[in-house]
Amino acid sequence: MDKRTFLTELARELSMLPEEDVRRTVAYYEELIDDRMEDGMAEAEAVAAMGTPAEVARQYLLELPLPALMQEKMKTRKRMGGISILMILLGFPLWFPVLISIFAVVFSVYLTLWAVVLSFFAVVLALAVGAAGCVLAAVVLPFAGRFALMLTSLGTGFGLAGFTILFWFVSVWSAKGVLWLSKVTVRGLKKFLIRREAA
Repeated sequence: MDKRTFLTELARELSMLPEEDVRRTVAYYEELIDDRMEDGMAEAEAVAAMGTPAEVARQYLLELPLPALMQEKMKTRKRMGGISILMILLGFPLWFPVLISIFAVVFSVYLTLWAVVLSFFAVVLALAVGAAGCVLAAVVLPFAGRFALMLTSLGTGFGLAGFTILFWFVSVWSAKGVLWLSKVTVRGLKKFLIRREAA
């Protein structure tokens, strides 16, 4: 494939975006191809190194923020006929509560996941305070002549410190897990929107 064909197909693949964005992206890839050709690559080789226009466009669309992608998707929607509008209006009492319910369930599950993560960090804080309190008590107790209680308090403080470290790792791992799940969900939604656009 030559450079001109690649850039034309890339512009067609990005046609859902505003013309200015398409022009800027095409110019960027044209410059990349020119740079590779200046470095000694043949035109076909430089174009092949970019990947297919569909792959380049898909990667570009996946890197767009979700709100921007949804906004562009709504702009490029074809005009609906009168029957479609009538069906949407008549079906409103049915589809709107279902849509709200789905949103509420998904949002509450997401909030619950973050509540679990926050509760793990609260446990870490409580264990750390308990460990510090026990160690502090172990320092004070010898002055009161309570050596046996001092050893118990010191052992408990070290035990709580160990649990603090353990729960810290669990808390960080769970927070990373929820962030990863959020990223995967948003990426999946973007892929769905891009696939629907391509169809």
